[in-house]
Amino acid sequence: MPAQRAMLLLLLAAAAAALEHGGGVQLPAASLGKRGRRGKDKGPDGDPGFDLFLFVRSYSPTFCRQERCTIRPITAFTIHGLWPEYANGGWPEFCGDHSSSSNAGSSSSGGSSLAASGSTLGSSGASAMQQQEQQSDGAAWTPTTAAGEQEQQQEDEPDTSGKGERRRKNEEGDEPSPELQPPAPSPAPAPQPEEGNEQQRCEWPSFKGPDGDFWDHEYEKHGTCARPVTGDRPAFFNATMRLHEQLDLDVALATAGILPSDSDQYVTRKVARAVEDAFGVAPLLECWHGQLLEVRLCVGLDLKLRTCPPGVVRSHRATCGKTVSLPVGSPVPAECRPYFPPWKAPNSGGQDLILVRIATGVAVMGAAAAAVLLLL
Repeated sequence: MPAQRAMLLLLLAAAAAALEHGGGVQLPAASLGKRGRRGKDKGPDGDPGFDLFLFVRSYSPTFCRQERCTIRPITAFTIHGLWPEYANGGWPEFCGDHSSSSNAGSSSSGGSSLAASGSTLGSSGASAMQQQEQQSDGAAWTPTTAAGEQEQQQEDEPDTSGKGERRRKNEEGDEPSPELQPPAPSPAPAPQPEEGNEQQRCEWPSFKGPDGDFWDHEYEKHGTCARPVTGDRPAFFNATMRLHEQLDLDVALATAGILPSDSDQYVTRKVARAVEDAFGVAPLLECWHGQLLEVRLCVGLDLKLRTCPPGVVRSHRATCGKTVSLPVGSPVPAECRPYFPPWKAPNSGGQDLILVRIATGVAVMGAAAAAVLLLL
C-alpha cells in the first residue's frame, strides 16, 4: 500500500509539472470563410490577405424591379462596391477591429487563432496566463529580450569610454546631439475629397435608403478588408470611384449598339463581348428574370483589370439566359449628368458612333472604287 501511494503521488506531481510548463499551449483553430478557405493567411511580407477585387456595378432599373426602392431608378450603371476576393471564389469580410469575423476565409493549413482560444500573446511571446502567474509572485512582469539583457549588462559594467558623460551632457542640454534630433516630418498625404460629395452621391447612390447607411455597410463589410491595398475609408471610396470613371459601362455597351429598351432583347454573349472588347477582360454578368442586374469585373491588387481566376468563375452563379434586356429607367438628374455621358454621345458610343463607322466604310469603299476606275 505505501508503494502504491508513493506511485500515485509521483504521477500527481508529474501531471502538475506538465500543467505548469505546458498549460499555455493551445490547439490551433482553423477559421472558415463565407465561401471556402483561401489557402494562406495574411502575412508580414506585404500580402494583404486576399488575392484580387471584384468591382461590381448595378443597373438600378432592374434592381428596383427586384427590390422595393425609395427613389426612382436611373438609366445608368452605378457603383455597388469593390469587394476583396480569394482566387478560389471565397472572400473575407468585416475585417475591422470591432468585428470577430476578420479571419473569414483564412488558411486551412495554418489558420491558428490563439486569441479565439483564450490566449493572448505579448510582444515577447508570453501568454496572458504566464504574465498573471509572474505578477502574482509580487514582482511586476517585464518581458525579457536579448536587447534588454545586453542593456542590463551595459548598466552593470563601469563606463570607461566617456559615452555616459556625453549622454548626460546631452540630456542636460549642454551639447546638442544629432542622434536625439527628431526625424524630419514626412510629406502630408494628398487630401481626399470629402465623403458624401456630389460625385459620390451620383455615382454611388442607395436606392433603398440613406446613402450613408449604404456606404457604411460597404466599407465595414468590404472596405475594412481592402485597407492594406486601398488605404483608409476616404481612399477606399475614391479608389472605387476612379475605377468607375475609367471603366464606363454605359459607353462600352452603347458602342456595341446595346441600349436601354423596354422591348429589345440582346444576346447575352454579345453583351459580355461588348464589355470585353471595351476593357480587355471578360465580365461576370448577373441577371434577374432575364434583365441585366450587375456587371462584375476582376481587378488586381494594383487596381488594374485582370482576368478572373477559374475559382472565381466557377463560384459565380449562372443567372442569365441566352438573352437579356436593359429596361428603361428615369433620366439621370441634371446635377449628375456631368458624371454620366449620354448613351448616344457622339464620337463616344451608341448609334451615332455606329453611323459614323458606316459612313466611313462607305467613303473608303467609294475611294477604292474610284481608284480602280482611274487605273482602267
